[in-house]
Amino acid sequence: MSLIALLALAFAMAADAFAVSVSHGARLKTMRWGEATRIAIVFGAMQGLMPLIGWYLGRAAAVWVETWGRYIAFALLAGVALKMLKEARTVGDDDALGGEDGRVSNLELLVAGVATSLDALAAGVGLAFVDLSISQTAAVIAICTFVLSLLGVWLGRQIGTLVGKGAEYAGAIILLVLAVSFLLR
Repeated sequence: MSLIALLALAFAMAADAFAVSVSHGARLKTMRWGEATRIAIVFGAMQGLMPLIGWYLGRAAAVWVETWGRYIAFALLAGVALKMLKEARTVGDDDALGGEDGRVSNLELLVAGVATSLDALAAGVGLAFVDLSISQTAAVIAICTFVLSLLGVWLGRQIGTLVGKGAEYAGAIILLVLAVSFLLR
C-alpha cells in the first residue's frame, strides 16, 4: 500500500472519532487540554487496536477465501463507507460525549472509543487480504486518530459541530475510493 493510500485510510478510519471529538468540544464551556488528550489517547488506541484484531480474524479465514480476498476487501471497505455516509446524514448532537459540563466518564469514553472503532475492525478484516504491514498500518491509524481527535475537541470548542459531519463524509468517500482500488487490482 502506498503512503498516500495508507494516510487516506488512516484519515477515513479517524473520521468518526474526529466527529465525536468535535461534538464533544462544541459542548465545552472552556477548553480542557487534559480532557482533550484523554479522549485522543482512548480513540487513538482503539482505532489502532481494532484493525489488528480484524486483520488477525481475517488471516484466520484466509485459507478459505484466498481467491476472493480482493472482493472481500472491497465489500468490507465499501460497506464501512456506506455506513459512514448513512451516519453522517443523521442530524443532531447524539454523538457528543459527556454532560453539559463537558465531563466524560471513563466508561462513557471507552464505549465511545469502541463504537467509533468498529469500522476499523471491519476494515482490518478486509486488510488481511491485502499485501501490507498491519503493524505499520495500525500505528499510522492510531497516530492519525490521536491527532485528529485532539484537533477535533479544539475545533469543536472553536466552531461547533459543522466540521464533524464534513469529516465523516470525506472519510466515507476516501474509503469508497480505496475499496474500488482494491477491486481493480
